Amino acid sequence: MTSRPTNSTKDVAKRLREVRLRAELSERDFASRLGIPLAKYIGYEGGNEEIPSSILARLLEQFTIDPTWMLFGRRPDPISDNALAATQCHEAILSAAQRANVVLDPQVFAYAISAAFPTVLRGIPIEAAQADVLVKLATINCKK
Repeated sequence: MTSRPTNSTKDVAKRLREVRLRAELSERDFASRLGIPLAKYIGYEGGNEEIPSSILARLLEQFTIDPTWMLFGRRPDPISDNALAATQCHEAILSAAQRANVVLDPQVFAYAISAAFPTVLRGIPIEAAQADVLVKLATINCKK
């Protein structure tokens, strides 16, 4: 059974669209990342249906979105957004360095994190392969 949309459903739909546009993904690609059919996604983004909690949870996890903002439109302190993004970058780069069995000096570590930061700040998670490449590039560029 589909819930009747409310004004808050429309507001959440606007923010859903904003997340998709910030991630620079088409509706089809965004729906695919969430694991839902395109038609269902279009209904959510159009505000015609309430987004189920399971889809919201997936969205918040995959695109590192603040739940308070997504549900209620209140933005947290920008410093907390930056801190969250920096933490996610740190974890991704540290894991990549561990996979490569390398110890990064602080300059290389900072270089790799700063390269990953803009992507994560836009709500796009750094995949393991991307972090691996960033570690390799940072190691090469910092030796020059």
